[in-house]
Amino acid sequence: MARPTFSSKLRRETKRYHSSLAVVLLVVFCTVTVFLFILAVKGIFDNKKKNAEKSEPSSSKELEEVKVEPQTKEATKYNVKSGDNLYSIGIKFGVNWKDIAKANNLEEPYNLTVGQELTIPKGNGNK
Repeated sequence: MARPTFSSKLRRETKRYHSSLAVVLLVVFCTVTVFLFILAVKGIFDNKKKNAEKSEPSSSKELEEVKVEPQTKEATKYNVKSGDNLYSIGIKFGVNWKDIAKANNLEEPYNLTVGQELTIPKGNGNK
């Protein structure tokens, strides 16, 4: 039986070394890829969170103020303004919006026009 030479031993060791190096490089590559994927996903969620925070009003000054007048003691007249609807008018006068619709013979879909004069019935404490 022939004794292995130094060069054949070196070739065998080199093959083992190359395969070990390949495994190490593959593990490092996979680790880096997973880490970058996690950072990307985290960035996406952070951006969504920032966008959601931007869409919320940052202070109460941005919210529209609604003046609530005391409930009417007697029927009054009101001219419809831009952006008004029966509900918002009912809130202003402390009257149920359905009562306003009945007092003015309005039916669904309760369309109002700017300048339209509405009769606001007496308030009864029910909103």
